[in-house]
Amino acid sequence: MTAEHPLPLDSAAEALLAKIEARRWSVSDLSAQQAWAAFLDFAALRFDIPDEPDADGLLYQFGVYHFTGEPAFHLDPTRQLAIRNEQYVQVHLDIRFALDPSLVALGRHTEWWFSEDDTALDDWAGAISLRPEWSVLNQLKPTSIDIYQDEI
Repeated sequence: MTAEHPLPLDSAAEALLAKIEARRWSVSDLSAQQAWAAFLDFAALRFDIPDEPDADGLLYQFGVYHFTGEPAFHLDPTRQLAIRNEQYVQVHLDIRFALDPSLVALGRHTEWWFSEDDTALDDWAGAISLRPEWSVLNQLKPTSIDIYQDEI
């Protein structure tokens, strides 16, 4: 990919999967740390989006949620890309873990980064990688990992 040829938005989830496969990893066998590394590779890709504020953002979020009917701990790095008029595509890398007291104790966290922020992506990603939850997440195997994209 070159700067002259941004990727189409409809291929964003496939681009994330391609970043995982380029490292010769299988989605079903990813650790949380591997998934985060692949997500950061994906974050460096350029997409065909409008030139407007907050058109390209990363969301780092985790917590216990009941999205599938059963409570589970979700680590869900998400990339949000603008379509137009405050409509967005979100690409999720939803990493689920069985409930464990050490995960429940982490609570919930949500943190955004946008391409026009004063903080460089590498600095933001580095700070996320040093957060205390990683010592817990790195000891546990995810129960499932889903890559999907939706419009909001």
